[in-house]
Amino acid sequence: MKTISLIVLISIISISVFAQSPKKIYKTALVFQKSEKYQDAINNLDKVIEIDPTYVKAYVARAKCYESLNKAEKALDDYERAATLEPKKEEYTNKAAQIAFSLKKYEKSIKDADLALARDKKLMNLYHIKVLSLFALHHLDEALQTANKALEIKKNFQIYYDKAEVLYAKNEFKEAQNNYQLANSYGNRVESYLGIANSYYHLELFSQAINAANSALAIDQKSKDAYWIRALSYYKKMDYMNAINDLSQIIVLYPNDPDLKDVFFKRGQIYFDFKMHTNAINDFTSVIDLDPNYYQAYFNRAASYEAIHSFDKAIADYEKLDKLKLVDTTAVSMLENAHKRLFELKREDDKPVLVINSPTINKEGQMQVIKGKELQTITGRLDDASKIKSFTINGVEVVFDSTSKKNDFKAEVIVKDKNEINFAAADVYDNVMTKSYPILRTEIGKPEILLVQPMASDDGQIYLDTDDPNLYIEGTISDESKIASIMIDSVNASYIPSTLNPSFAATISIANKKKITMEATDIFGNKTIKEYILNREGADIAADNPMGKTWAVFIENSKYKTFASLDGPTKDVSMMKAALAKYNINRIIDKRNMTKSEMERFFSIELRDMVIKNHVNSIIVWYAGHGKFINNTGYWVPIDGKTDDEFTYFNISALKAAMQSYSSVITHTLVVTDACESGPSFYQAMRSDIEQRDCGDWKATKFKSSQVFSSAGYELASDNSQFTKTFANSLIHNPNSCIDIASIVLKVKKAVAKNKQQEPQFGKIDGLADENGTFFFIRR
Repeated sequence: MKTISLIVLISIISISVFAQSPKKIYKTALVFQKSEKYQDAINNLDKVIEIDPTYVKAYVARAKCYESLNKAEKALDDYERAATLEPKKEEYTNKAAQIAFSLKKYEKSIKDADLALARDKKLMNLYHIKVLSLFALHHLDEALQTANKALEIKKNFQIYYDKAEVLYAKNEFKEAQNNYQLANSYGNRVESYLGIANSYYHLELFSQAINAANSALAIDQKSKDAYWIRALSYYKKMDYMNAINDLSQIIVLYPNDPDLKDVFFKRGQIYFDFKMHTNAINDFTSVIDLDPNYYQAYFNRAASYEAIHSFDKAIADYEKLDKLKLVDTTAVSMLENAHKRLFELKREDDKPVLVINSPTINKEGQMQVIKGKELQTITGRLDDASKIKSFTINGVEVVFDSTSKKNDFKAEVIVKDKNEINFAAADVYDNVMTKSYPILRTEIGKPEILLVQPMASDDGQIYLDTDDPNLYIEGTISDESKIASIMIDSVNASYIPSTLNPSFAATISIANKKKITMEATDIFGNKTIKEYILNREGADIAADNPMGKTWAVFIENSKYKTFASLDGPTKDVSMMKAALAKYNINRIIDKRNMTKSEMERFFSIELRDMVIKNHVNSIIVWYAGHGKFINNTGYWVPIDGKTDDEFTYFNISALKAAMQSYSSVITHTLVVTDACESGPSFYQAMRSDIEQRDCGDWKATKFKSSQVFSSAGYELASDNSQFTKTFANSLIHNPNSCIDIASIVLKVKKAVAKNKQQEPQFGKIDGLADENGTFFFIRR
């Protein structure tokens, strides 16, 4: 019985303490709040609310603490909770509306204002907040209705001023001016006089606008807006000196104002109208110094330079407008005017100069044409400081190469039964050039091609003993004339053009090719085309892996200096190595704890050299470590990466740039990153369902692929990656002789979806060659 009594007594005491605890804790919180220890107060108020979620005073006190800590979002939440618990207390809704407006949550501030006004229509401050919120949302008619409703209840300065601002925004300047005046009847203020001045200005009552601005300045001698509207009004009255003085006053009073460029620009315009061009140039230059994209300043400065006959500088400014890529209507119109001025300023009287690149013009000024040729290709350019208006060869109009910045041309000209070629050109200023070249017929012997490496059989076959996608070729050309070009499958071979019977060399891609075509042309246009069949029987016999020589590269970053260190990367890489043990992987490269400079050097130089030297066909790059996803760009975090410095991270796009230098020798590329999304600048998302492929499909293994598979997470790496676990299990438990990356992707996506994580991204690497092949893991 004694034991039972003791238990009952303890229970009663506990209940009593529990009942008093919220109030005691609340009082403690108020002490902390009074001593400005706001976080301590919040901690105690959290406990109060946890014990009693209906404790309204705790929500209000916590909201005030959050306000003191500039945490407006949390303060708003607490005021709204208090208003929900005690709806008759309009002060809570009032406060919520004010904070919502300060956070630019205008829909919420309108809603909170309406709730409070429904209980008390005399809360004039809430009409003000509602009008401003509607104004911000461009609901001008509704804002005007709200202002009128408020005026029916009580007339004061603020409501009349709010109504005037709405009317001004609706371009109803007369009514706006009247309401600014009515606002003034409740107390003269700078802002109402400014409203009156601006309204008069738009009504073209410039003297009245000046008087209103004077009234504003009588209240505030440093009012920037008053000086501005008065300057504009003086300018309209052609009182240039007073306008300049007012703008100068703004510049003196507000040297660091963000709108200073507009003040300089306006003063420059007035100086220009006042014929003070040197002063105008100085002001327009100040505008450009503050904002290099302020296109109006370039145009006006150019006009000022013209006025003082400084034409070179005017031309430079007009040309800068072209580089700004202007698109809006006013800018385009200004650009058209700039082009007209440029045309006149650049007028010259020099004739175009003709330069012939081919065929050869000999010392006697003769054009060398192959005997028996009916059509002759002529290439060259026209040099002229101005644009060419017309160009003909033997009376036929010639079109210039659109891809060239110079006036390069290539034309097929009829030379049958012709003794000379006649050129005529005129520029846009009608400066005319005419030129004639007599024709000299030349020899027609074709060059002879001899392969040195690799050797070719008599029947034109080249026997390959590897499945290397690239082939190095050496040889010689025999001809009685110099050689103009040597092409192997559209690739320019390297040789010395000034040497007779030159040797040549080239490295070409032979992936998916059955033959190669060589083409040699001498300086007279004599051409030899020769085909060689690629015999791959030896390569086919030697190959036991359709993916060819395959390497796996693991980047394992775990021991970070500023980020949290990880155990996961080591586990992930070990798991993947074990999974790959049963597959045809010729070499595994494991790089651990790499700095940014080491990562850049490895991918740009070291890996490139190893891949090229070892004739690697397929490569997988796997990253395990922290990652970042910033502004749609994925980053791998080196061990020396700093948590607050994006520049210290390794941009995944830099990996793509490095891979491009050796993509021509790689058939299959696969990048896997579990750290973060790779970003749209790195990959092209799949536009249809992921297609699973069969390793028996020769197109899938022989055609190029460049693929990336990345998690879509935006968080730092964890030590338990479902992504890697499912990837490895897909390899380990695969019962077939091979598995394609698409099959693994589908399994990983399914597993990640079960864990309610963001879906991983799979696609092609943007910028790297991809012929719709795919990456396979082939069992040993």
